[in-house]
Amino acid sequence: MKLLFQIPGLTRDRFGTDDEGTGFRISGNVGVRWVRTDFTADGSIAYPSPGSLTSEADCLNPPPNQTTPSAFCALPADQRAAARAFATGTSDPVKAEHKYENWLPSFNMKVNFTDALLMRLGYSEAIARPDLGLTRSVFNMAPRVVNGVWSGWQVGETGGGTGNPYLNPTKSSQYDMSVEWYFAKVGSVTGSVFYKELEDVLTNGFGLVPVTNGGQTYNVYTVQPVNSPEHGKVKGYELGYQQFYDMLPGFMSGFGVNANYTRIDSSGVAQSSLNATTASPASSTSTVDTSLLPLAGLSRDNVNFTLMYERGPISARVGYSWRSRFLLTVRDVITPFAPIYNEDTGQLDASFMYSINDKIKVGFQGVNLGNEITETTQVLNNQLLTAGRSWFMNDRRYSLIARMTF
Repeated sequence: MKLLFQIPGLTRDRFGTDDEGTGFRISGNVGVRWVRTDFTADGSIAYPSPGSLTSEADCLNPPPNQTTPSAFCALPADQRAAARAFATGTSDPVKAEHKYENWLPSFNMKVNFTDALLMRLGYSEAIARPDLGLTRSVFNMAPRVVNGVWSGWQVGETGGGTGNPYLNPTKSSQYDMSVEWYFAKVGSVTGSVFYKELEDVLTNGFGLVPVTNGGQTYNVYTVQPVNSPEHGKVKGYELGYQQFYDMLPGFMSGFGVNANYTRIDSSGVAQSSLNATTASPASSTSTVDTSLLPLAGLSRDNVNFTLMYERGPISARVGYSWRSRFLLTVRDVITPFAPIYNEDTGQLDASFMYSINDKIKVGFQGVNLGNEITETTQVLNNQLLTAGRSWFMNDRRYSLIARMTF
């Protein structure tokens, strides 16, 4: 549901003013969206199997090739008996239900100081629901051994797994402001700043959960997806320039340039190193403190430059885009499950189109003309030392193009 309000007595768009003779105008819109989510997950709580524990016979009479007793056998006999009573290998069904609703307002305003100079202001709120793979209603237990000492049971790390059907969506509050100067028919200089605050970011939750089975109760060590109580922040600015140089003589009047630069800084929250594509989302977590890392997918510096040509039947582009290193994922898919960076990368592309008539265009396109090699590195420790992980050659690609309009 979206509600749009029109202010009485104002004449432009959803609301607006028009000061005749000065060119100063204000226009914009305001709205709100209400979203309700009903979520149900059917699953189970699976108790550890008897085979996950060393048998009593092997504890009393270790095999000849066993030089030291297992961590479990080092327990007193009564504790071993209690653990075996708990480890029935059975399971109980679990049905989890979760409901939440969100009011998502938005506000946009444009201020025209003159016909060529304007400012835009915007505010909005949005949500991103968690991946379904993280919301599985599962609780699979396995033995936990810490520094050679048997320490009860665990879920969510090696040998066990769990999800969290009670996750809330990640919420964002977004603020934007831009100033735009249109100094020519196809010419502009723009500058913008933005700020985004994130709540309920998904991360790894650690804790003890009491579980009773076979007449025994254990505080089970649990790693599962949770909503972080901390706030994440994304801020930055963008500068842009575009112009066709139609003041130049002859064929040169078809040249133009489109260029922009974006700076992004992010911080503030430990990110999830959970795997939404496996039956046990938290089965292997990152070895690095993810609060030290930037948000995934965001480069600090981003540059795009395009040389354009538009004249008569010819339309051509040569563009180069470059971005600084960015966090590809906080958790690799293989041991040691380290965070992975994509190092600085840039790509040169080009296209040429020729209009035979109003209905037929032909041309060609070249992608990755510089044969850029994509390099990834893995983070080794909390000092953020990195080492090479992989190198990919994407190769140059060429295409012949024919476009027909009927």
